[in-house]
Amino acid sequence: MSYLDYIVLNDQHRERVEQADCDAVEQAGIIDRTLIPVYSTGQGWADSRRSSYTVRGEIHSNAASFVLFDEGVQTAALAVALHAKTCARMWAWLHDHAQTSLPENGPPPPPAWAALRYDVPEVALPPWIDWWAKHVGYALMTREGW
Repeated sequence: MSYLDYIVLNDQHRERVEQADCDAVEQAGIIDRTLIPVYSTGQGWADSRRSSYTVRGEIHSNAASFVLFDEGVQTAALAVALHAKTCARMWAWLHDHAQTSLPENGPPPPPAWAALRYDVPEVALPPWIDWWAKHVGYALMTREGW
């Protein structure tokens, strides 16, 4: 796979994320702060280890799910599907656990994709939320050695 489809369920925004969109240094930070801790313990950080933004989730070989918290308040959820067999399950997880109503998003797209769901009004989200979600998805799609 050479690209990742990034989707925001709340406003149906879609874009293609390619390697040129993801800085290697930033990817390393995402792997260190979010992905390795979540893979190992189920908990990590979205911004920095001193940030109020924490992440809980699960990472498997073909799919991952994350819930972002700000000082313990759930603010967003991210699902990543890397194989066709995980698409329907991850798409359903995002929709079935939505805290607010979502527009009709149709069937799950083909892999690979990362879909973000806002659980608070967009103005309450950190300005880096889309950047973080894209980097998490792309890092999982291209992961090696961890």
